[in-house]
Amino acid sequence: MKGFAKIMLIVLLATPAYAQVPNVNMLGDVGKIKTQEEVDAEAARDNAYKSAIKKVPNQAAKTDPWGNILGICQPSE
Repeated sequence: MKGFAKIMLIVLLATPAYAQVPNVNMLGDVGKIKTQEEVDAEAARDNAYKSAIKKVPNQAAKTDPWGNILGICQPSE
């Protein structure tokens, strides 16, 4: 009876841990063949993404927000 109780205790403690493991398919959609409509939709999304990225202005170099404060706080000679 003690052995059965120990086994049941282990099973009861391991069940919540097993439930937290995600069921992830690492292979993805290996066997699925895309239709022409899906290929065209993906190409349209890619083109829209590339055109949107081109519209984003180039970021200027990062400036130091405290740069001009240093000249004020330092004592002059």
